[in-house]
Amino acid sequence: MRTLVGSGVVRCMRRLALPVLIALASAAGCDFTGKPPCNPSTCAGCCDAKGDCQPGIITTACGRAASQCVACLELQTCQLGFCTVIGTGGGAGGGGGGSDGGCQPTTCQQAAKNCGTIPEGCGGTAWCGDCPAGQSCGGGGTPNVCGTGSCTPKTCALLGKNCGSVSDGCGATLDCGSCQAPNVCGPDNICVTNCVPKTCGQLGATCGTPPDGCGGNLSCGTCAAPKTCGGGGTAFTCGASCARGCPPGYSCDANGTCAGGSASSLALNVVQAPKVSVSGVVTLNGGQPTSTCSTSDRATVYFKSKGDPSYDATIPVPCNGATTPFAFSGLVYPSTYEVSVRGGLSNLPSWTVVVSSNLTVSGPTSGLSLNVVQAPKVSVSGVLTLNGGQPTSNCSTSDRATVYFKSSANPNYDASIPVPCNGATTPFTFSGQVYPSTYQVSVRGGLSNLPSWTVVVNPSLTVSGPTSGLTLNVVQAPKVSVSGVVTLNGAQPTSNCSTSDRATVYFKSAANPNYDASIAVPCNGATTPFTFSGQVYPSTYEVSVRGGLSNLPSWTVVVNPSLTVSGPTSGLTLNVVQAPKVSVSGVVTLNGGQPTSNCSTSDRATVYFKSKSNSNYDATIPVPCSGATTPFTFSGQVYPSTYEVSVRGGLSNLPSWTVLVNTSLTISGPSSGLTLNVVQAPKVSVSGVVTLNGGQPTSNCSTSDRATVYFKSAANPNYDASISVPCNGATTPFTFSGQVYPSTFEVSVRGGLSNLPSWTVVVNTSLTINAPTSGLTLNVVQPPKVPVSGVVTLNGAQPTSNCSTSDRATVYFKSAANPNYDTFIAVPCNGATTPFTFSGQVYPSTYEISVRGGLSSLPSWTVVIVDRLQIP
Repeated sequence: MRTLVGSGVVRCMRRLALPVLIALASAAGCDFTGKPPCNPSTCAGCCDAKGDCQPGIITTACGRAASQCVACLELQTCQLGFCTVIGTGGGAGGGGGGSDGGCQPTTCQQAAKNCGTIPEGCGGTAWCGDCPAGQSCGGGGTPNVCGTGSCTPKTCALLGKNCGSVSDGCGATLDCGSCQAPNVCGPDNICVTNCVPKTCGQLGATCGTPPDGCGGNLSCGTCAAPKTCGGGGTAFTCGASCARGCPPGYSCDANGTCAGGSASSLALNVVQAPKVSVSGVVTLNGGQPTSTCSTSDRATVYFKSKGDPSYDATIPVPCNGATTPFAFSGLVYPSTYEVSVRGGLSNLPSWTVVVSSNLTVSGPTSGLSLNVVQAPKVSVSGVLTLNGGQPTSNCSTSDRATVYFKSSANPNYDASIPVPCNGATTPFTFSGQVYPSTYQVSVRGGLSNLPSWTVVVNPSLTVSGPTSGLTLNVVQAPKVSVSGVVTLNGAQPTSNCSTSDRATVYFKSAANPNYDASIAVPCNGATTPFTFSGQVYPSTYEVSVRGGLSNLPSWTVVVNPSLTVSGPTSGLTLNVVQAPKVSVSGVVTLNGGQPTSNCSTSDRATVYFKSKSNSNYDATIPVPCSGATTPFTFSGQVYPSTYEVSVRGGLSNLPSWTVLVNTSLTISGPSSGLTLNVVQAPKVSVSGVVTLNGGQPTSNCSTSDRATVYFKSAANPNYDASISVPCNGATTPFTFSGQVYPSTFEVSVRGGLSNLPSWTVVVNTSLTINAPTSGLTLNVVQPPKVPVSGVVTLNGAQPTSNCSTSDRATVYFKSAANPNYDTFIAVPCNGATTPFTFSGQVYPSTYEISVRGGLSSLPSWTVVIVDRLQIP
């Protein structure tokens, strides 16, 4: 086979038989187009998609040695048949060598090589000859240079190459394979990308992260609500749909909103399969449970839906006789359920037991047999001892102790058995029933000398059948007596107590918090020593004292950080060290002058002393009501310390919040004549009128306020104020008047008994008041409500109802724009057979509309009917 290039006519396959000529033409390399095939023997550049040879030196068709032409990426240029980043000299991908005369193959002499095959730098190889006898190519350690010794060939992996032909360093050439499209083999014999990623515009994508066609992903942005990416049914395109459909008369617009209909004839259809009856019997281990019930239920059957939690239902097993089957019957929605049983007044387990994990109810279902599998309880009994002996008790009716059984297998098996009071000297016996299991057994004492906390007496007791004669021994060192006296700075404290304790002594164990104890210092005379006595467990204690009705500190003071009590201990002296209080007195002023007051009995102000060293020293001293014109005097006692002093006004014109008047007042002894001056600009009057959309609001109030005006200070939250718009006639202007502190305010209005919005609406974001201000006009801008009405149906038909006065259903309107617009409209009870009509008013908005059934056959939960419905 040969090709006549000069004539432009391909003459080949003359030896092929005609019947197979066409079939084998392609395989035989024949070309009937009149042009030579594009291959290394006919093309030094690159082959384009039509099979034509291109020079291979332009950015839109770059390549060499008959490789497939590629288009260089942005910021690349075609040099020597390779796509190269502009400004660099190396290749960055592309085809083979170019034919622009710029690529000069490297010779063996230029490369300083004298054996084997080397890459010649333009896509081909050069043969550098063989080595003389006794030498090998690369034997001296230098690739493609003759030398003595052996040469270890490199692999493509060792060389870090994955395409094309490379020297193995020992005179041979390695074939490192080819690249998978769209990658191409670069000049360094490493596959590089030559793919041009698509743009969002080319893909027609307006959102999301679609693939770019080169193994990556684009970022095409997000969608403005209510549209979502793919919401209209086209991937990576913003759109919306009305998934639940639209009521009659409405159509779905491009934003997925039902629009264009009449809000006065809404038809809201609730789609819900009706309930079906289920009935059956509950058994225990395949047999009849027992019951002692009289009126309460013997058990409850729970149906837990796997599809919709709204379908969950409970059906009682009523008390209908001690020996009758545990029958149940009720209604559930068609669904697949997990069914469980909880026992009531019966020998069924008192917890929930799953009896069917996958019960499908698609229609009326009867004859269900719900079998509860549970090993029956067995009896346990025994006696409690304390350190191997008989505990003591002075109980009359309460239990002397309690025995706890904690199962290691099932917490539902946990049980407690009392040790009843049956005589002061009788053994501490117990008896009861538990489920077969392995238990941690513990004891807690009651009216006895057993420990008052839980003590583990057997960490692993296996009960497999009736068990008697158990001995549960509690090991605990007995309490010992402690007694002594409390002093203050080494002397007798004072007290004016009558019956309450003068102090309390606390023992805090370092070893066991259960040993902690408190012993009272009782009131036994104003001048008697502060004695205490009681019992504690042997241990090492931190001992502290808290004063009661005495001059001891009213907080806990540690008097001994480590007192070891190993036996009866008496004569303890617990000395409380505390500097005594000193008197303080003075007067409160306002801006340097006398505050005013209209008090009768309540305090006019309070002075607060906050200690910088000990918060226990903090104190409050009232400024009592002693006359409208008398100075605001105060007097009291505080501990020596340095204080931050502040004042809060009461029934006076002092500020009603706490104002700091002295940041660092040191009191080391009696202090009188203190002047605490409160600096505060006085209030000024404000008045005006509230309007609605520039006009007079309406009101049907009788006594309650028609609205409230709120002043929120930008400088001091203590300046915040609210002024009412009182009810002074149905047609009178909505006037207000009051006083505020000078400040810049955000002003808002909330409607009361009027047609003003029932929520807070900002009417002025920055109103500065620094002097008496009148004639304010606070205009509330709010579109008026519009009427809505319609009918509710169930599966396209009339729901049923047995209501008398309660509502049959409720329709909920949830605004997508303003939650203050949310409202609900009742479907009132107006007859058992009348349509389920509703009517009311809502603000113009786009709403999600849902229905919840009341006294009717409608579902008792909220069902969304329309996702977005526009009410203009």
